[in-house]
Amino acid sequence: MAPQARQERKRDIVRRKVANAAAFFKGRRAGHVEPAKKGAAAILGIGTSVEGLPSGTTDEFVAKCRKALEGTQSEEYIDFLCKRVANSGIIRRYHAAFDDWSDENLSRSRSQRRGVYNEAEACNPTVGPRQQLWEQHAPRLAIDAAEKAVQNWGGDKQSITHIVFHSCTGFKAPGVELDVMDALGLKNIRFRTGINFMGCFGGLNGLKVAKALVESEPGAICLLVCVEICSAHFTMNQERGKFIGNSIFADGGSAAIVGPGGPGDWVLTGGGTHILGKDTRAAMTWFPSDHCYEMYLDKSIGNSLGWYIFKNLGPMLSEACHTTDKSSVHWAIHPGGKAILEGLEKVGVSKADLQQSRNILEQYGNMSSATILFVLQASMADPTMQKDRLFSLAFGPGLTIETVGLTKLLDTSSMSDASSDASS
Repeated sequence: MAPQARQERKRDIVRRKVANAAAFFKGRRAGHVEPAKKGAAAILGIGTSVEGLPSGTTDEFVAKCRKALEGTQSEEYIDFLCKRVANSGIIRRYHAAFDDWSDENLSRSRSQRRGVYNEAEACNPTVGPRQQLWEQHAPRLAIDAAEKAVQNWGGDKQSITHIVFHSCTGFKAPGVELDVMDALGLKNIRFRTGINFMGCFGGLNGLKVAKALVESEPGAICLLVCVEICSAHFTMNQERGKFIGNSIFADGGSAAIVGPGGPGDWVLTGGGTHILGKDTRAAMTWFPSDHCYEMYLDKSIGNSLGWYIFKNLGPMLSEACHTTDKSSVHWAIHPGGKAILEGLEKVGVSKADLQQSRNILEQYGNMSSATILFVLQASMADPTMQKDRLFSLAFGPGLTIETVGLTKLLDTSSMSDASSDASS
């Protein structure tokens, strides 16, 4: 081929690539989305659990905190904590520490009270007893959530080939995934893994790992389980940034079945990881001490996350749901706290779109990584939801924002038949 012809051919290829890219991004700006493909990784079933956990209303939690901590912590600590609990936006939470703070226990003299917190000096147990509290509840919640996910799915549990487990509030080896495997009698597991200590966005990390496993191995079906016993880390540190988490965190477990999708299923279409600037690294931390995993929450977190989302919402929607039109998606947001949801409303997300996130926060509190599957379950089951795309977002240490997009798989066979009839 002559040099001039080769140059012209190269220019033609470049022109076609530019035209295709322009058409692609024009479609994204207009809210166009390619239909999800049959067989792509989808959420086939979800199960949630607070089974066997003691619970209480916010008023009860405040009263129990005052009674339990009286004489062991400063009045300033107790007053500030109780005010933040009362203003948390949480109506009810499930909390293993309520066993320590039962009416029967609190009616006794302090020396006669029993339980992980009551028997510790200054109500501040060391790591060993806290870990035992996690191990007492985590496997049971994991098994219950997994059983409910299988039931919700309706498929053959023996077709499950992979298990992924996440927790950032405790750990044991062999892992909880083996407890789940044994309890459910799963006989065909060929891969298991734990992705521990990721933080509140661990549930979305788990969905991404499950998606990768399913789409890289034909026929694979993955069971994802997330369990958090946040009450094992109720901290007595007098520094406000280190005990503020006591006001919002709670306990719970959730699970999802991820496998090849069919009509009506919610396909995992995309998502991304957004790591904020280095100046936010210390704003949210989770670090083991002699007494607990010590969480620090800086008061700047809400502003940092809100400002980042405000500036980057378009690209975040595009990578997850292939649109920049925020009104074309339903929102499934990790309710890290009331201020986070209020901040999203300020960038134009409607109260209606955040209703499921708000409901979960009110009825369960912040269950860290387990929470997002509670929200997704409620969103997918919402009979009023008319949109066929879901935008899911969670955040955690880093500061880091994780996003996942889902699209409801349409029945394309009827569409194909109609198209065939039209062409003939």
